[in-house]
Amino acid sequence: MQMLFTKFILCACIIIIYTSCRDTPAQSVAKETPTIDTIPHRVPDSTGPEWLAKAYNQVIFVEQKDIAELSGNYLLDIPLAENPDATYVFYLNEMIPLSQFQNPLSFYPFIRQFILIVPDGRYNQDLPDTFETGVCAEPLIAHYYYRITRNADKIQIDSAYLAGDAEPNIAYAKPSVPADMMVVYRRESYGSRCCPKDPMWDLIGEYPIFIDQFEKKYKVKIAGTYTQMEGLEGEHTTWYTLPDLTTEQRLRFIVEKRAQWIDKREEVKIRFEPQIFTPELVVRQKNKMAF
Repeated sequence: MQMLFTKFILCACIIIIYTSCRDTPAQSVAKETPTIDTIPHRVPDSTGPEWLAKAYNQVIFVEQKDIAELSGNYLLDIPLAENPDATYVFYLNEMIPLSQFQNPLSFYPFIRQFILIVPDGRYNQDLPDTFETGVCAEPLIAHYYYRITRNADKIQIDSAYLAGDAEPNIAYAKPSVPADMMVVYRRESYGSRCCPKDPMWDLIGEYPIFIDQFEKKYKVKIAGTYTQMEGLEGEHTTWYTLPDLTTEQRLRFIVEKRAQWIDKREEVKIRFEPQIFTPELVVRQKNKMAF
């Protein structure tokens, strides 16, 4: 009897262990691949990498007023002349998912290479725990430096984590808009009316309806819209400068207009990914018509 009872207890334990193992999710031994947003906190590097200069004199400081967010989309409202051969430097003091800067179609898409300087607030917070000498020292701020190079076939990201004397000297400069340029937040282009017909012409009747509804819903006025004719079969491009809107209102217009202005044929499937929108500079021309 004692032996039967022992066997019963042993079988019951085996069943319990099996059930517990079956119901517990398997733990993968593979480590999660770190992304630009999940780089762990570490001790700053003692020296900067070769690709980082000792000084930058044209750093663009991104302030809170320059940014709006809507449903994971951002508008960085700083007009900038985009030179594909130049390297731009941005001091990013606001929380934007850094992975979105890798999208070659967003964030000044004509810029091939740029550097982001991102302050690490955690380093400043950890300083009191780091110094145990009792001496009150002025807190340092550590920065992440990301060099992002966007080519047609790949995105390359180089990074560094620096503090104090290891960091480059920086001087800020506010970009200016040339007098012969206008700031554009959205453009829409129509191809030929025929031969073959651009399917976007099927949306031409929706334009006044959308504008009227948007103005009434948000109590704004959509002004500064320009059209330039580009062909003999109705080809043209429309630019939206949105001068009377706030940054938040501009982003809402961009997102909602993008959702309206799509090819609605059933065989065309369009899925929008969140992105960072930026204004572009377009040369003013006499043959542009305002309405």
